[in-house]
Amino acid sequence: MWPSLKRWFDSLLREDRIYIFFTLRGPYYIGFLMALISISFSYGNSLAYSATFVFFSILMVSAVKTNYNLHLVRIEKVWQKGYFPEESPSVEFTVKNHSSHYRFDLFLEKKQWKTATFSLRPYKSLNTILSLEFPPGCYDLGRVNIRTRFPFEIMHSWKVFKFKEIIYIFPNRVNHLPHILPLGEDVSKESLLNESSRGEDFFSHRPFVEGDSLRFFDWKVYAREGGSLIKTFEEQKGGPFEIRTENLQSLNQKQRGEQIAYWLDRAVKEQREFSLELSGLHLKKGSGKEGLKLFLKKYLEWEKSE
Repeated sequence: MWPSLKRWFDSLLREDRIYIFFTLRGPYYIGFLMALISISFSYGNSLAYSATFVFFSILMVSAVKTNYNLHLVRIEKVWQKGYFPEESPSVEFTVKNHSSHYRFDLFLEKKQWKTATFSLRPYKSLNTILSLEFPPGCYDLGRVNIRTRFPFEIMHSWKVFKFKEIIYIFPNRVNHLPHILPLGEDVSKESLLNESSRGEDFFSHRPFVEGDSLRFFDWKVYAREGGSLIKTFEEQKGGPFEIRTENLQSLNQKQRGEQIAYWLDRAVKEQREFSLELSGLHLKKGSGKEGLKLFLKKYLEWEKSE
């Protein structure tokens, strides 16, 4: 019943409209105010009347100012920063004040996550970051609220903004299958690791990847600069990674995502092309960091629909 009631309540909220209600302090303040009113009527004390008037005025000022503090404040832009868990994925918002007055003590909120509190100068904008701690997957950004409790934290007001953007949290890059590389055919580990031996003339370095043979490790660079690099040769060209369902049959869903992320990341580091063939998902000829992002986004969307 509660989820249905919540969906019904959410459907009543209109975008870019200000709503206002009491904070947790509000009921205590109202109780105190009612006690003052009762004392005033019971004893006819002028001091009680004056105190009642003052505290009632504070309540009215709080309601007006809290409401007005969100007037003409809008979210202008939104984009994602970071995709892998170790990159601390977050969503960055540009919030702009379109009024000629200062706006104080604002923050953005999505469910239990909040941004830092900020203020806005007249006609100025500010970027604020909302950190998200979701497990790997793809999620609709959906509803984000701007809230304020200014000036007395007796009442709080909020504006609702609804977004169609999708948030992607990529799986961790974990190699659960260190004995194979997805090169399209079953070959021995030794023959895969000896790919760097092809060619005669030194061409360049690439970063050392766990599982690489130490035969072509550049010890001189390591001794001089501390970097872990593998020598590559002019005629060497690594074959493309062809990730297929049969490569992943021994893994559960979580491990499958981590293994795909690891192989795609390794392919990018080794400047290989890559493809991904799963049941109902066919992605071919990807390359580079942008290709990695595209493949993992498509994979997460496919996984969500399964």
